[in-house]
Amino acid sequence: MPLTLSCVSFLNSLPFVEGLRRLDPGERPILLLDPPYRCAERLRRGEVDAALVPSVEFASMEGALPAGEAGIASRHEVRSVVLLSRKPFDSLRSVAVDSNSRTSVALLRLVLSERFGSRPAFRAGPPDLQTMLTDCDAALLIGDAALRADRSGLRVLDLAAAWHGMTGLPFVFALWAARGEEIRRQVSPLLARSIELGRAAIRGGCADAEAARGGLSVEDLNDYLERNIHFTLGGEEMESLRLFYEMCRSEGILGEPVRA
Repeated sequence: MPLTLSCVSFLNSLPFVEGLRRLDPGERPILLLDPPYRCAERLRRGEVDAALVPSVEFASMEGALPAGEAGIASRHEVRSVVLLSRKPFDSLRSVAVDSNSRTSVALLRLVLSERFGSRPAFRAGPPDLQTMLTDCDAALLIGDAALRADRSGLRVLDLAAAWHGMTGLPFVFALWAARGEEIRRQVSPLLARSIELGRAAIRGGCADAEAARGGLSVEDLNDYLERNIHFTLGGEEMESLRLFYEMCRSEGILGEPVRA
């Protein structure tokens, strides 16, 4: 019986998607593509064996374990998680946020509070920049919508770069989590191999159609996947995750102690 995995349906997960599809047929999992919150829901409900879940969601998952060292992180500028503003960041009163990911919203709250002394009201909605800025001072965009957004005339705050400036650490946006130790042992080596298989396939040209769908050139997509994000979580990433949880608890974003 093959494992069932839920993976984020954004361009940032493309190496995992392409790599998992290229595993040998006997070990290839059933792969579902979902928005971030849905990945977490599926794992929490036991609908899948493992999922790529937003960092904040993992904090409250009973029985979930990190699946090896696989995830999505950024050491400096990420490009796909940005605040676009019509006003200075220290004078914001309202921010429209993309409702697809709680992690980016939590990170934005921390950055605005710690770095700019700002605590604006947040309003969740669809990721349409023009509509978001009609009603609010600024807009948080994530994923493909952020990569293709027209930023001309707007102040841009890249949240991974802001986190690195505050802490000196990379930021972990998502990590693969498994339901229990036995599944973790099965899925961890598959994910490790999928990273290498997927990156090789992308370099070989499999990403052309995905780049066009996301409104990017192939060169821009490759640069994003090679320079802006990485997929293996080491000591710095886990230290960053622990610090993120600690700061979220201090701000009242997380209520229960968590593990990382």
